[in-house]
Amino acid sequence: MTLILCFIQPFMALLRPNPTAPRRFIFNWLHRSVGLSAHMMAAISVYLGMELYKNSFDLGNGALYAWAGWIGLEATIWIVFESYQTFFPLKPKEKTWTDAADAKDSAKPIEDTGERRVILIIYSALNIAFTLALLISVAMASLK
Repeated sequence: MTLILCFIQPFMALLRPNPTAPRRFIFNWLHRSVGLSAHMMAAISVYLGMELYKNSFDLGNGALYAWAGWIGLEATIWIVFESYQTFFPLKPKEKTWTDAADAKDSAKPIEDTGERRVILIIYSALNIAFTLALLISVAMASLK
């Protein structure tokens, strides 16, 4: 089920309606729900996999710490992004006289100052680090 949700998510993004579409909130709600469900199911699957693997090999606490760190990272990033979106929402750029040629485009361009990209890069780097720590813990346990 987790894999299906992860597979569907990019296709949902390709079908994203215009930001000014009257039913855009439906897309936002569905896209967020599918993404959060996939994250929660992935976390549960990893934990259950560790529990099953623990019976065959001595994982120690390294894998559990890596998993707990990943859960903490996910929760922290979610809180950071939600807080940032609440307190610093993206604002449409003001139209200038040079944009008059683009008047047929009904969606206003969104102004992004780059902080979200920095948070995303940090999140990606930490996510890779926790994933590697978990994989290394499992690999070390299987070598014992």
